[in-house]
Amino acid sequence: MSQEIQVAVYAPVSGAFSYRSPEDLAPGVRVLVPFGSRKLIGVVMHHESADSDVKLKDIIKVLDEGPIYSPVLLDLAKWLSAYYMHPVGEVLKAMLPASSQNIKKQNYILTPPGIFASQQDNEEGQRLHKIFGKKKVLAKVTLNKKLKGIGLESESVKKWIKEGLVCLSESQEVRSRPIDDMEKQYVTELETEVAKADDKLALTENQAKAFAELQIALRNKEDPKPILLHGVTGSGKTELYMQSIAELIERDPSAQVLVMVPEISLTPQMTHTFTRRFPGEVAVVHSAMSTNTRWEQLQRIRHERARILIGPRSAIFAPFKYLKLIIIDEEHDGSYKQGSGLLYHARDVAIVRAKMEQAAVLLGSATPSLESYHNARTGKYVLVELLERVEGRMLPHITTLAVKPGHKFGQKILNSNFSQADQVPIDDEIVLKLQENYARGGQSIVIVNRRGYSYYIYSSKDRQAIRCPNCAISLTLHRDKRQARCHYCDYKADLDEILAERTGDELLAVGYGSEKVEGFLSEKITGARIVRLDSDVASQREELTRIIQQFREGEINILVGTQILAKGHDFAKVTMIVLLELDQCLNFPDFRSGEKTFQLVVQAAGRAGRADQAGEVYLQTANSQHPVIQFALQHDYKTFADAELTMRQSMGYPPFTRMAMIEISSAHRRTLDDYSAMIGKWVDQFMATYGMEDLSVLGPTLPPIELIRKRYRRTLIVSSAKTSVVKSLLTAFQNRFAKAPKDLSIKIDVDPFNLI
Repeated sequence: MSQEIQVAVYAPVSGAFSYRSPEDLAPGVRVLVPFGSRKLIGVVMHHESADSDVKLKDIIKVLDEGPIYSPVLLDLAKWLSAYYMHPVGEVLKAMLPASSQNIKKQNYILTPPGIFASQQDNEEGQRLHKIFGKKKVLAKVTLNKKLKGIGLESESVKKWIKEGLVCLSESQEVRSRPIDDMEKQYVTELETEVAKADDKLALTENQAKAFAELQIALRNKEDPKPILLHGVTGSGKTELYMQSIAELIERDPSAQVLVMVPEISLTPQMTHTFTRRFPGEVAVVHSAMSTNTRWEQLQRIRHERARILIGPRSAIFAPFKYLKLIIIDEEHDGSYKQGSGLLYHARDVAIVRAKMEQAAVLLGSATPSLESYHNARTGKYVLVELLERVEGRMLPHITTLAVKPGHKFGQKILNSNFSQADQVPIDDEIVLKLQENYARGGQSIVIVNRRGYSYYIYSSKDRQAIRCPNCAISLTLHRDKRQARCHYCDYKADLDEILAERTGDELLAVGYGSEKVEGFLSEKITGARIVRLDSDVASQREELTRIIQQFREGEINILVGTQILAKGHDFAKVTMIVLLELDQCLNFPDFRSGEKTFQLVVQAAGRAGRADQAGEVYLQTANSQHPVIQFALQHDYKTFADAELTMRQSMGYPPFTRMAMIEISSAHRRTLDDYSAMIGKWVDQFMATYGMEDLSVLGPTLPPIELIRKRYRRTLIVSSAKTSVVKSLLTAFQNRFAKAPKDLSIKIDVDPFNLI
């Protein structure tokens, strides 16, 4: 008997659509369906017996042998769609890795364990080698021919898939490429997975007390609550994570655990630590992996061949069979908020998923987000504190120095090979301290708030900075690449071409970024090996792993970079931290600027003095007496949080209100202004009609950056102490303006992290 199935298609349309299926399809299976003049992938949401009198279109093809979305993931998708005001089909698409979203043909992929097995001198290894040879990916037709050629049945392939040696993908995104260093390292770890695990460390008295409190909260089934572990930098939070996991697996050997990290730069460190403690039990996913490897890692979790998954925000959608604990390291970090498409916050999604899975949630940070800390203070979360470093090590002393006065406005650019100059206003004492630390054999980290060589290129003739043609922002100079670049749309202009077009114009490189500081310190500190690590470098997968490993082994003396270096790293030999250009963060027009500044200072300072030698921190700022800076100097999170929460409550900011931002954009300013005015009138009428005194509305107004990627922008910010009030306006708004003119784009950001 045929079925009527409800299908959510991978398209920006609301709801699900009815189709007829000739076979029994479970929810969570993907199908190819006709949708207007197109053929789209969709997901079966539910089904029922078809009414023969109802005329429905038939599905074209079933794409999966069984559900690839579990019942929990389907429920989570529905929640995400409702909460973040995003089409459920688009939510489901975002929940899968890119390698499985666009199905065109079937491919059989030799996984890293399969590669290792094919190199062994045994019967199975020889068969794999005969089938795949030097190739890592074979089309289904090719593989079947090769199977017949050596007299094997398709059952052999099913066995290899079950054992994790081969995985099946139908995505056009999957393509063969040489296995990279990171994947080679992973294969090596698989080879030694039977090795003896590292012993757990003996806990200090404070750690033992915190661990006991954690276990009580983690085992509380009657009133389960998320747990916030507020532990100062270097207090041993990671050890408590691992011992909590070991205790859980000992009680429940089938339990699976998700460990989330905010940045790809932290993944190698966390992977190394967890793999040594739990050999053979750890899977890893992150964006620097090939689609083949990422998919295989998720298959290890799906088929319960791994107990622990380490990954960034997207790992929250992994296909766990028996998820019992989610750990979110550095829970305060803004990287957990997705910046495009489905604008979810992985920390908040983790709490919802954990409730659906009946799993525990452990949030860890030295500088918790004020939202999480407020939830802990009000009893919504359990608060566990670990406020001393291991072995009685002292938190580093922070010294403030004033911004160096009297430097020139800018550095003249005479040609694209202009010399490295000393136009970096770093206090002489900082340079001296870096030299002394290098002479003692200590390592240093220097953090600059911007990447690139200089903030912008100033035209003396036009009396303004050279701007991006697509965005209302100046171009940043990157001297090494001889380019001026936009950090919003990635527009690039060749420096030689700029100079050729502006003959007779005096151009100046104004300000400094991580690239300029790297060159400046290389000239000042003779003999030291100074290397830069920022997002420009980290985007190169091999470079990121190589630099972090070399710094950990002491081959690099001074590491210069952006805020990426302040996040959770544990370098035993680092004894000095320098923070430059902090005032830009402090003065940013955002109600979270104070929180972000405090977190940056304390997190960065925490990278120093984590081993036997004491650490020292130098902070160059023009606002040394600012309350946020003063709290950070004392590492006084509680007093800072009390003051900041008091301010936010008086101003009506989160966490005391629910906030959402609506962005309207268009390539034509006049069209945008007219439509924004219409939206403004509609909002006024809506509030008057329904008497929404509890709702605060700002806009539509100009955001700090009006033009991005050749599209003009207006923003509307709504907030209320009542979540239901914000939700009712957003729902009515979405219904009213669902069909905006083609030139206009509307985006809703619930719980926005950046108001630019």
